[in-house]
Amino acid sequence: MASLPFLDKEITSSNGTSYERLDPITDFRQCHGVVPPERRILYCCRRLSSAAPATPNDGQEECIMKIKVQIPDCTDSNPVPDPQLSHPTHSAATAHELEALQIFGDAGTEYGPRLVAFETLHQGPDGLLPGGYISCTIMTTIPGKSLFDLGYWSLEPDDRAEIQESFFEALAYVVDRRTHSLETSQADKVTKVQCES
Repeated sequence: MASLPFLDKEITSSNGTSYERLDPITDFRQCHGVVPPERRILYCCRRLSSAAPATPNDGQEECIMKIKVQIPDCTDSNPVPDPQLSHPTHSAATAHELEALQIFGDAGTEYGPRLVAFETLHQGPDGLLPGGYISCTIMTTIPGKSLFDLGYWSLEPDDRAEIQESFFEALAYVVDRRTHSLETSQADKVTKVQCES
């Protein structure tokens, strides 16, 4: 497991809330097919202090912290990291993840994590790509056991099918809530336009 010596153990979000990285729950692995290239790792984390009023999403003391670090392009023949290749912000993949977390939050579902905080930091001279980004997404945990802890791939096919069915039911619930929310929002806009005409 990576210790990420170039990243502080405590991260403070823009609203003044501090979070401490605890134990890693994944390896520091490369994200395949992502441009610019990056590596990611998930940690358990806990909220240390809050300078901002509490919101429904940050009520949990313990959360998940997902760190993504921009890395040099492996196809580049130059082994020395080039600061010219660094990006000022996070990847498109992270933007999609943030959108998904927002959808879960808007749907008010217990079936998915909710966004608590997000920060983009920059690597110093000791980073994997000096000047490159470090994105930090903090999200709520969801109840239940990890599929890995359950030994999902070793379960009988019927047991796996039951889990898959539950997953699709939960996904359908979120999509339905999101669709309803969008339809209501659109109807409100149409009504407003009609009233102003």
